[in-house]
Amino acid sequence: LPAQYLWQLIRTLASDDKVPEQSPYSREVLTWRIYAILATEEVVSDSDFTPATRYWLNHSQPTNQKELSNQNNLKRYQLAAQMADLYEQYLIFRPQWLDSWQKDQEITLLSNDNKWQAKLWQLLIKQLAYNPVELLNDAIANIDTKLTAEPLLLPKRLSFFGINSMAPMWLTFVNALSEHIEVDFFHLNPCFSYWGDIISAKQAMMKLSDWSSSVADEHIFVGNPLLANLGQQGREFLALLQHYSTVNVELFVKAANTRSNKTIGIDEKPHERILHRVQNDILELIDATETPLQLIDDSITITSCHSALREVQALHDYLLHQFNDSALNSVNDEDKLTPKDILVMCPQIEQYAPYVNAVFTRGWQDINDEVPPLPCSIADRSANDSDPLIAAFSELLSLPDSRFQVSQLLSFIRLPAVANKFALNEEDSEKISIWLEQASVHWGLNQDHKKQLLGDNATNSFTWQQGLSRLMRGFAFSDSDSIYQEQLLLAAVEGDDALLLGQLILFIEQLQILAKQLNTPRTAQDWQSFLLSQLALLFSTETKSEQSLQVINQIENSLSIIEQAIAALVEYCSHAHFNETIDLPIVVDFLNNHFSQGDASRQFMVGQVTFCSMLPMRSIPFKVIAILGLNDGEFPRQRQPLGFDLMAQSPAKLGDRSRRGDDRYLFLEALISARDALYLSYQGR
Repeated sequence: LPAQYLWQLIRTLASDDKVPEQSPYSREVLTWRIYAILATEEVVSDSDFTPATRYWLNHSQPTNQKELSNQNNLKRYQLAAQMADLYEQYLIFRPQWLDSWQKDQEITLLSNDNKWQAKLWQLLIKQLAYNPVELLNDAIANIDTKLTAEPLLLPKRLSFFGINSMAPMWLTFVNALSEHIEVDFFHLNPCFSYWGDIISAKQAMMKLSDWSSSVADEHIFVGNPLLANLGQQGREFLALLQHYSTVNVELFVKAANTRSNKTIGIDEKPHERILHRVQNDILELIDATETPLQLIDDSITITSCHSALREVQALHDYLLHQFNDSALNSVNDEDKLTPKDILVMCPQIEQYAPYVNAVFTRGWQDINDEVPPLPCSIADRSANDSDPLIAAFSELLSLPDSRFQVSQLLSFIRLPAVANKFALNEEDSEKISIWLEQASVHWGLNQDHKKQLLGDNATNSFTWQQGLSRLMRGFAFSDSDSIYQEQLLLAAVEGDDALLLGQLILFIEQLQILAKQLNTPRTAQDWQSFLLSQLALLFSTETKSEQSLQVINQIENSLSIIEQAIAALVEYCSHAHFNETIDLPIVVDFLNNHFSQGDASRQFMVGQVTFCSMLPMRSIPFKVIAILGLNDGEFPRQRQPLGFDLMAQSPAKLGDRSRRGDDRYLFLEALISARDALYLSYQGR
């Protein structure tokens, strides 16, 4: 990624006395540093920090440090995480702010509700000096000296591929590097004409000061309406590049029909499709609304559905039609449409993933060989949503608040990793399910556990203790169901099944012990030792049954992801020199955030119909591109800024990132990347 590599170059080129250990100012480590600072007496007693302190202290002032430690530490951690993210944005897009705050300048210009951000940064700098502006300037000034001493310090060539936006700070540094090495930008430019000064129709109308002017002159401002409305982010990036001395190598190609059609004669030319006409109008900066042309084909298809499931079903039918059409009209096999030629993008991939699995992988109705379910892969999914073992681990961390429902624990038992550890198979889990149904086990460990949730009126009815007691005593007492001392004894367990019942009781006891132990605060290192020991107690890859190598590899991969997340907690706390104890809710929040980060490299372009999120670098030419979920209010995606986000409160600058702008430009890139067909779907309101 560009930012990681450029930071590495800056650290290499800057003077040794100006380069601190980088990790204390990464977002993850900065979170723990801020978390510790927010609880210091210096911050709590400072009136400028009242807006922040009042939030996590629940509007009450502690009378001593002991009382302070009993406050809502989870809120303090979440506030620290948000501030660390903001500081990272300031470092990239507003480094001059941090420079002035460090020099104790311009703080008076901040409102009383925001002064605490500047003072908090000063406290961080006090611990470890760090000035991004000075560091960048020092790195640029040292390029000649460093290269003289070490000619191979920089690569011969630096290439940026698929970048559609870049912070001005990075462009300044890259421009300095270009004086010594070759720097290439390979980027997708929708138009071969200069379009840096075009504006949308709405903006053009607002700029018309003379209302007597003809609206027909509007094209002077707008150019192509689609490009003007959707291309703001790309336009700003090109405008930033134009500030520097560059050599443009233009490789534009007009869109044309790539499909071979058996019905077209030798001397006939295939008619221009609507998709290609739209793409060429964008390329040539033409406003086709001035000379309307009627074309009818299915190269751009827009559907309105009543639910997400119906969207996926309609897409499935559409793609089957495309495959049939391609098979009938293709001259040779190379022209035929294949699953790997199709990309499906979703603003919220997790919202559509279950329906995709139902419709494409397993089929949503009784189908025959003539209508097979299309093979698909889903990229960009978070581990918490796509991996059952990781989801189960996250659920185990919430056991202190769990009701121990029978359905929840049965779902644990059915996991291959748990089944391997307790020597269970699929038949055993079904047998256990029948036993628990006969024993009327519903929820609650015992009467005391139910009292914590229901109060003194709770009874032992329908608990695990009552149900397992019925099964155990029934096994020892009689070969048939009977009533002894006004208690029902079940004879469902016979012979060697007692071993299976013992494994079930062992599993329940381990979960009960885990629920009690989780409530103890620990340091990061202690949490690592404890959680790894629990993984060894509850999960295993070793099995006596004939499990496929794929299942075993999946378990090992899942356990590896969990171990890496736990190790990351220790690493970040270590870099932040944070040695305090951490409460369970904070550990859960950290791990869930870690698991929610999707792995963009998995399941993308693996030879099947590819489903993915709308992300940069997804605009690769495909024959068919579909976008699901273009719903009003949901796309373009909008992120409500934090109330203390100073960038949101200040005027936007050239190069600033915008989630809405990102989505609009990604839609434009998808539009010009489709080679044969574009399918758009939304849920009608």
